[in-house]
Amino acid sequence: MHWLFDRGLRQTWNTNTCRVIPYRSTREYLVDCGMTDGEENYQRVKEGFRRLTGLAITVEIEANGEESGAIIPLLDGWYLPQSIDSHPKLSQPWLEEDQYGFVLSRELCEHGRKHCVRIPRAMWRLLKGKPRKVGILLWLYTRAWAAKSESLVKWEIIREQLWYDESNPRKLPGEMKNAVSLLCVMWPGANIRAVKDGLVFGRAKSYLIAKQGSGNRNLEED
Repeated sequence: MHWLFDRGLRQTWNTNTCRVIPYRSTREYLVDCGMTDGEENYQRVKEGFRRLTGLAITVEIEANGEESGAIIPLLDGWYLPQSIDSHPKLSQPWLEEDQYGFVLSRELCEHGRKHCVRIPRAMWRLLKGKPRKVGILLWLYTRAWAAKSESLVKWEIIREQLWYDESNPRKLPGEMKNAVSLLCVMWPGANIRAVKDGLVFGRAKSYLIAKQGSGNRNLEED
């Protein structure tokens, strides 16, 4: 779900109109998740995508003393092949065309353009096959990317937001400090530090990728 949403929003931000994700982009997914390009994995991805066809996302926004929400479907439609050949690259011409694919819902794309953070593909490839670390790193990246002023996020809040169920209370700070170190290697401009009570997020010194609508500007120009 995360990959499909991210893939679609990249197109949406680039074109402002395209919500169609061709099924041939499955190859990108396999590469990003460290899976081989073969019949079994194509079938597995197809089954995973089909499980998303009935998914709706609950969105809640709190701002200016008000709270709003909506239930948004992930997809407006989809069109998939019934079978996949054992040599898809060679014998399935539709993998090179846009005959099959998914259409992200218009509401989701509009919400994404306004509120969501684009995730660098390097993060997917660096941590492929490690969903726990991916979740922690993406959470850190999103908080660091959105920070406008310095703020403390306490360990108990981090635990709740990450649905962290480790019983050892000392393990979370250790994992988060390692993830912060990794993120800062990838993104030297990130402004995060660990303290006794939690993590302190400050305004980043530079963007890892350009903020939507800002082109290649530096933070100092915002």
